[in-house]
Amino acid sequence: MNPDIDRLVKFLQSLFPNINSDTLLELLQTNDIQSTVTLLLNDDNEFQDLNTLKSMFPDTDEFVLYESWLNYDDIESSINYLIDYNSKVADLETTNSKSIILPKQKHQNQVKITIQDEQILTQLTEIFPKFNPDSILDVYIKNSKVFDQTVVELSNYADVDQINSRDIFNNQITQLKEMFPNIHTTKLVHYLNNHKTVEETIETLFQLNDSTNQWNGTLNIKDVPKKNTTPEIGFHFDSKRESNITISNQVDIAQDKKHQDDPLYFRRIANDFMRERNNNFMQAANHFSRGQLTGRKSAEYYSELGRNASLKMHLFMEKAADAQLEYNRARHNRDPNVIDLHGLTVKQAKERLELYSNQWALSNTGWLKIITGAGNHSKGKGKLYPAMYSFMTQRKWRTKEGGDGWFFVSQ
Repeated sequence: MNPDIDRLVKFLQSLFPNINSDTLLELLQTNDIQSTVTLLLNDDNEFQDLNTLKSMFPDTDEFVLYESWLNYDDIESSINYLIDYNSKVADLETTNSKSIILPKQKHQNQVKITIQDEQILTQLTEIFPKFNPDSILDVYIKNSKVFDQTVVELSNYADVDQINSRDIFNNQITQLKEMFPNIHTTKLVHYLNNHKTVEETIETLFQLNDSTNQWNGTLNIKDVPKKNTTPEIGFHFDSKRESNITISNQVDIAQDKKHQDDPLYFRRIANDFMRERNNNFMQAANHFSRGQLTGRKSAEYYSELGRNASLKMHLFMEKAADAQLEYNRARHNRDPNVIDLHGLTVKQAKERLELYSNQWALSNTGWLKIITGAGNHSKGKGKLYPAMYSFMTQRKWRTKEGGDGWFFVSQ
């Protein structure tokens, strides 16, 4: 092998130890070093699609962005979901400012409105939320206060989409806001959008409220009580991994008690370290390509910074996964016969499912319920369900169908 090529391959392997030399040689045949590093970073960039979604939907709730990124097989499905979600949020925000105003009817202002009339008018307003209340009153009086006749005339005035699914959706959001005033409207839209019925949405939101005391719509479970006294099958982060991290101005790992149970907090940090890794690796490639001794020394310096940032990135990705799993366990009252993998990547879910199922099988002979969260979406295909089902089948576990987004396994 050409000494220069050999040196270049060794340099790239120092950045990407999981890539074999043959693959690197093949890439270098058609790409310079900067392009090769860019390609390899893109392949190893777990946040690439997420950052694309953030750039496309900068005003979308961060929780919803992460959910749409995790729950769909491809970025096109995530984009379609977010377009639909943002459309519903925008419609919801403008609904209250829109009202249909009918021509003023000629009737005596002296007509007396009784308590019974007020109740009927309230009902009519709920049926026709886009109509101006004064217009509804005019039509009601015009039709001699006959409810059925008033409904018929208002229906004739209504736009084609007056009583359509969008109006039903908005009315359901209003109902949810009354029931869960502590949860932000954008999150209510997301949860309703991801369930088949409003009843399923309410059940999920009640579970969240029950499991997190005063849940505020964020993924923070620091106040969750442990209701189950059964010995737990737990996951404990290997702190030895932290000892290898030497990057300057370190984050004080897991010392921030305010955020240590929040998956989004750790994902944000992991994403920041991913960008730092990418920048340092590209700097290393630029200096290495100069070929001078000083350039090689600079390349080694930036390579070390990039490797340390990469360690930190993976560290916080693992912390995010463990925090998400802990959050999910709290939602199910820490039931040892349930593992909820919703919110994890396929790789994270496989690792934790293998560990948990092995531990579970040591003391259980029944069925373990595996929840993936797939199947609740109107668009796109959930990726966790088929991956986990296939994974457990390959491990020779017996499987049993459950429902949308969950199944059972047993040995």
